[in-house]
Amino acid sequence: MGIGLGLDRKLLQRGSMSSETTNSSGSNSSGSESFGHPPEPVSSRDQGRHAVVGILYEDRHFLVIRRSQFVRAPGLICFPGGGIEPGEDLHTAVQRELMEELSLAVRVCGHLWTSQTRWGTKLEWLVCQRQAGHEPLANPQEVEEFLWMSPQMLQNRDDLLGSMPEFLANFFAGRFDEHFQDTQRPQG
Repeated sequence: MGIGLGLDRKLLQRGSMSSETTNSSGSNSSGSESFGHPPEPVSSRDQGRHAVVGILYEDRHFLVIRRSQFVRAPGLICFPGGGIEPGEDLHTAVQRELMEELSLAVRVCGHLWTSQTRWGTKLEWLVCQRQAGHEPLANPQEVEEFLWMSPQMLQNRDDLLGSMPEFLANFFAGRFDEHFQDTQRPQG
């Protein structure tokens, strides 16, 4: 994971832009939420919102989506996920979101991280594994396309959703190593 580590250290040293995070061990850290992206508008609707992020990592690639033109932040790349509905627990919410966006049945492996966006949405990052025999299929109302991209491919893109650069900086800094040890595709 040495590729890009120097860049990520620089990103982490830039200071906080009001993003407070908690890693899987429960310790807090601060990091920049957008790394070069213009601030996203703060909506009173987003204040206090709670959402899930589903992370699938196979053969050293993350499953990411390009958001459709019919949703907020169209055309940006991010992990699949979305808002938690009333009465849902985190596992149910991320499984529902992956089914809605990608028709993908998954098993939740565990909670990775909690962060909060500049605009006030609390994000719960969950590591998932697709069930054997299941392939993603984009729902065009929510997802323009899905992509399997390496962390290195993602790190220098200028079309990432605001929460992605902070995740990637933590990934390259080794904070999530225990969760991403050369995960292989499910056998079917």
